[in-house]
Formats: sequence, structure tokens, C-alpha cells
Amino acid sequence: MKCKPTAEDDKSVFSQKIRTLRRKDEFSQQKVSEALGVPLPTYSNWEQGRAVPSIHMLPKIAKFFNITIDELMGVEPADVEARIRQRVGDMTPDQREKLASLLESVFPRK
Repeated sequence: MKCKPTAEDDKSVFSQKIRTLRRKDEFSQQKVSEALGVPLPTYSNWEQGRAVPSIHMLPKIAKFFNITIDELMGVEPADVEARIRQRVGDMTPDQREKLASLLESVFPRK
């Protein structure tokens, strides 16, 4: 039986992801910390899993590494689709209609 992920799991996924991305691009921690506008110890703590950035930093980090926030947090597209299906399945017909209207306003058909 698969256990529900914890905040510690999320922190570990995030820290591993940024370390892997930084090394792949052959950047130093100093370069990444400067590009993100955070002190080196702060960035180092993120990579070591001792701290996590604020939610406001996530778009900046994702943009720096040229990935989505979902990818940064280790969320696979199939996971997102499954969560969406689950949530839609739990909705009342009225909620589904409101969601459809919202989606049409955000993503109009061409």
C-alpha cells in the first residue's frame, strides 16, 4: 500500500531536483543564488533539504531552470491529470458547469 506523501518527501524531491538541474547545467551554487537574488547559504539550505523557498520564489526558480513549477516540485503530468479527474469526479453538476464556464473564459475556443 502506497503511503501519502509528506512535506518531508516534497522537500526532498525539491532539493534533489534543484541540485540535479544545477549540476546538469554546470552552474555553481553561487551563480544560482546570485541569479535568484538570494544569499548563498539560503540556496545551499534548499539543496540540502534544510529549508524550502517561499511560494513566491518558485516561479523565479522554475524560470531560471527553464521548467514548470510542477516539474520543479516533481509532479508528473499523469499525476496532475489524475488529480484533475478526481476533483472533477467529486463535483456536483452545478460545480462542473461553473468550472466549464471558467475554463471557457480562460481558454476560449478558436
